[in-house]
Amino acid sequence: MLVISKTIIMNSKKHQVTKKIQKLVDHASHLVRAYHYLQDDYSELPGTYDGTTHWSHMTVLSVKTKNQFVYIKGAPGRYEYKFEKRYNCNKKDEFACGGLTDVTYALRLIIKTYKKFLGFDVNLLENDYSDPYQYLCDRAMAEHQAQEFEKYASMHSLV
Repeated sequence: MLVISKTIIMNSKKHQVTKKIQKLVDHASHLVRAYHYLQDDYSELPGTYDGTTHWSHMTVLSVKTKNQFVYIKGAPGRYEYKFEKRYNCNKKDEFACGGLTDVTYALRLIIKTYKKFLGFDVNLLENDYSDPYQYLCDRAMAEHQAQEFEKYASMHSLV
């Protein structure tokens, strides 16, 4: 008969990322993957000011989770946006360096920057984006909808 102690079960629940953070990680990683599929179509790099007067490129290579840690790997470089090596989601203190508030801020910044740069958002609920062709279709659809809106706005003198 197998006996599992209560402390092992309680400790295993501590070493997990919350659902909110996991959704942010999934969203950010899908946007980063979309950029890497389509990066040949863009002549610039995504970037942000992030509250400063200096422009920083934001070339994210990967966003991963392992146990309670979130790893955001950015490209090395002088003008690249710097991320922490890893973020501990169990640090719930607001002022903890590399804690929950820092990872939430970093993931939301990645999502905001890549959505603005790509010009579209990935829909995580309806589509499977394992195929790069699906990204191209969604991007073409978004551009077509934008053109249709511009025609409508010009016809009704909304612009």
